[in-house]
Amino acid sequence: MASNYTENYGLCQWEATDQVLREEFNQDNTKVDAALSNLEEKKAEQSAMQQLGQRLEQLEGMPQLVIGSYTGNNKESRLISLGFTPKAVLVFVSRGYSADPYTDYYYGGLALPEKPVTVQGKYSQKTVLSIEEQGFRVYYDRSDTIFSNSSETEFYYLAWK
Repeated sequence: MASNYTENYGLCQWEATDQVLREEFNQDNTKVDAALSNLEEKKAEQSAMQQLGQRLEQLEGMPQLVIGSYTGNNKESRLISLGFTPKAVLVFVSRGYSADPYTDYYYGGLALPEKPVTVQGKYSQKTVLSIEEQGFRVYYDRSDTIFSNSSETEFYYLAWK
């Protein structure tokens, strides 16, 4: 029988005068097997975490889509604050379109940085929707049929972060 044991796993340490027992070998082998199995599980978990970290790094560069809505208030111009400057914004009225082809009313569209949605007004080019710092701007001008901020009208938007 062993007279000493290892500090970490309690494995048998025999002195020259100790009688060696097969049960002690079997117990030690069971402990070593469990420790190696645990080590392999931790390695597999670590590998999985590294792979997840790599995937997250890849996703960080991809655009994120933010979906929202607002209700118009008939102000000539209004900033819809998002807390970030979008890479693109698509605005449409709750009925599902950005312009009404029968009336030439403009409710939104797809705006990109430095590429606002515009229409030819009575006397000049008019903006319907534009991207700004921290959000996007919508407009209302009844005489030029610009209604992206039309009162009591619900609008939906998709903004790419």
